[in-house]
Parts: sequence; structure tokens; C-alpha cells
Amino acid sequence: MPASVRARPFALCSCVLVGVVACGDAGGGADGDAGSEGVDAASAEGGSGSGSDGGGDASSEATADASGPGEGSSDGGAGEVPGMPCDEPFTAYGLEGCVSEVGGYSVKFFPPADTTPAAHLAVYFHGDTAADWDDGWPFPAMVQWANAHDTVVIAPKATTDYGDGLPAWGAAQAPDAEAVAATILAFIDGYGAPPESLLVWSTSGGSWFLSSSFIEIAGGQMQGAFAMSCGGSQFWNPYAWDATAAQPRGRFALLWNYGSLDFLAEYAQMTHDKFEADGFAVDMLVHDGAMHCQHPIDEPTLAFWEAALGL
Repeated sequence: MPASVRARPFALCSCVLVGVVACGDAGGGADGDAGSEGVDAASAEGGSGSGSDGGGDASSEATADASGPGEGSSDGGAGEVPGMPCDEPFTAYGLEGCVSEVGGYSVKFFPPADTTPAAHLAVYFHGDTAADWDDGWPFPAMVQWANAHDTVVIAPKATTDYGDGLPAWGAAQAPDAEAVAATILAFIDGYGAPPESLLVWSTSGGSWFLSSSFIEIAGGQMQGAFAMSCGGSQFWNPYAWDATAAQPRGRFALLWNYGSLDFLAEYAQMTHDKFEADGFAVDMLVHDGAMHCQHPIDEPTLAFWEAALGL
């Protein structure tokens, strides 16, 4: 079944959505078969198969205007950067990375081959229970793209849960946004990446956290293209920065990518409408007939990143 799209009439967004719809059709995710471009509800939520993430939501999107994040945002200056220490190596899908404790978070990341400043930092926020973080299914697509665009990929693991001991960004609140923002800034500093062109990929509980807390709390410190899949939130923290000012608000590009039958679809719509009313550049990609995370995620996310960066 083809994906349906509702979008603000931005020239940039319109160009991107043509490609994304094609991805949705080819990937077959709109009819519930996500294949390699999506994650099923069990994977996103930790294998329960219940379709519930314990109350967390999810969301995602990326568009930009002329003042938004761009490939040219990085200074791209000569010189070396210190990087980040590697506490322990790990391997996922043939990729070699590191796991380090940074600011109280266990972070998986893929150090670049050289020591020059990175053009961008890309952050993955996992779904509740962190099954996707443990397995690493998003990393192949992210790292392949990152290697071609001078980008460092990191994935912090949530320290919050719903009382069951399973890491859940959906349980995170405003103080957690402050804490993980400090960890992200440490990687930004370590690799010389610009804080105004952060690239973010999230699913389910991770998307709920971005929508309800992270943008509101940390948005004054870092901006960029945030692609949030599989839902949204029904409540939102107050902004800790001046979101009424054209900048830095104009450096955000927000995408909500979800299925029309997702149990969080209503929250995704609500969150999209909320940020649109607040003056952000927003868009949606809605897959007709698709349930929770049962639709293309990889390619739409990367396509929106590229559009936001002007690639």
C-alpha cells in the first residue's frame, strides 16, 4: 500500500518527500513488511511484541529552510581533534566500534579514521528496552552514510526505566535531557563537530523523549535535523531557551515518520502540530496501513538528513 504524505509546502521538503515516498513504496513498509528499512515493534520495544513501550511515545522528521542546518555549517578547518577514549571495543553487523562511559551514559560510537574535525555528529536514540541498541540494527545504514559524509555516529543508552530495569528513553524527563545533552556536547567537542547541525535518528521511546523533553531543554545548546520515527508525545516540557526567537529555532528541521495504524499516531500528529504552532520547520511522513515501526525508517531518515544539509 503506498505511503501517504502530509507536509508543509516548503520547496525543500517537497523535493525530499518525492524520494521518501518512493522508499516507502519500494520497501513495502506501508503494508507492514518493514524489511531492512524498518524495525518491528518487538525490536523497537525490546521483543515484547505487545506494541506498547510502557507509556512512551515516538516521533520524527527533517526539513529545513535557508537558515537551517547545512553541509557547510562545519568550519572544516585544519588541525587535529582529541576524539574520545575507547573503553571497550564492540562489533555489530561487521562494524567495529567502541563503548565508553561518558557523563554517566554508556555510549556506543564509531571513531573516524582520521583526527580532523568532523562535519557532523549523528546521534541515535533507541526504543524502550534498548533491544535496538543491543542488537545494533540501525548502525549499518548510519555508519555507511556517516563514512561518506565525514560524520561521527554515537548512541547513548538510557539510564531510565519503568521499574523493570530495561533502559527506556520513554521514561526520561527534563533532568535526563540536561544530562545526555552534556554527554553529546562532550562528543561534539571531542570531534570538533558543529552543535548547530546535529543529526538525530530515533525510534519509539527515543522519539517520545526528543519530542517531550530534549528539544525543549537542550535546543538552545544544539540544533539540527531530527528524524523521529514511530510516534510522538501528548505532553511537552516548557522551553529552557527562547524558542520565540527566529534563531536558533530556525536551525531545526523536524520529521515525524510513522504508520497510520501506529498506536502512537495520534501523539505524532499532536506533536507535529505543536511544534508547527511554535514556529519550527516540520513535516510528516505517514505510511497508510502501517502499525508501530512497521514501515521504512532507514532510507526516509537519511533522505531527510540529506535534504536538511542541502545535499
